[in-house]
Amino acid sequence: MDGRILPGPGRVVHHGDVVVVLGDRAPTDLVELLFDAASVADGDGLLDRLRQHPHGDEPSLGVLVCHGDGFTVRIGADLLYRSDHVGYRSTVSGPVDLATADPIRVAIGPADMPIGPAADHPGLREGAWLGTGAWVDTGPTVGASPQQLEGVVCGTCAAFVHPRTLRCRRCDTVLEPPRQAWTQPAVPVASLRMDDGTRHVLNGDVVVGRNPSGHERVQSGAAAPLVVTDSERSVSRSHAELLVQGWSVHLRDLGSPNGTSVRLPSSPRHEPVPTGEVIALLPGTEITMGRRAMTLLT
Repeated sequence: MDGRILPGPGRVVHHGDVVVVLGDRAPTDLVELLFDAASVADGDGLLDRLRQHPHGDEPSLGVLVCHGDGFTVRIGADLLYRSDHVGYRSTVSGPVDLATADPIRVAIGPADMPIGPAADHPGLREGAWLGTGAWVDTGPTVGASPQQLEGVVCGTCAAFVHPRTLRCRRCDTVLEPPRQAWTQPAVPVASLRMDDGTRHVLNGDVVVGRNPSGHERVQSGAAAPLVVTDSERSVSRSHAELLVQGWSVHLRDLGSPNGTSVRLPSSPRHEPVPTGEVIALLPGTEITMGRRAMTLLT
């Protein structure tokens, strides 16, 4: 697991598939239990031991157990749990005991914990470290640095979602007007499913190609490279660009000899994308670059 630690009093313990956040005033025997549990590889076993412990409901205790495609989460009353998914962000105050699937990033920490870490926050490593919270990245994302997004907060589950969506992406509640708009750091708004089954979560602008690292926008840091393997060399070094603009994704062909085509969900056939022209993509759009294909998902 990759992640970062929010500096402060207390302890952040990382071992295997488990991350624990513990306040600086936690009972000594609970601290000893957690350090003893460093030899326990089964995170769910640790949760069971905590539930039976007299101080298992300690307000400043938080536990994340990673299962590969999701987390089991247990936090006390003094902490919050936040998770970023494709298309929405969820924030829940403790006490919480739940399971969640397919998050991009999760975090546990104090009520005023920032949405994302700063560049100078220390990385999450195996062992016990000084800290008051932790961010954990569950899988790779591609894209330049996230932008700010304007969205609305669901009155039922507090998820941060698209300002014009009719229903909450997390709990399916109808979002009735009036809606108060908020600005937060961006959540990933889409992902790409490749024709070989791999998936890439879009966290900002990307240049797609066999070797896009030489493109000027990648070299300047304005976009990230997304490498597509192609033994037939039908995909150009820098073939096309995916542009994340607000909650939308756009596509631009970069003058590739074999071209780029798209099939929108409502269309029966693929249409070529004129070189340099920026077109808006819808969820479910099929994209073909040379002999490689991918689908935009949300």
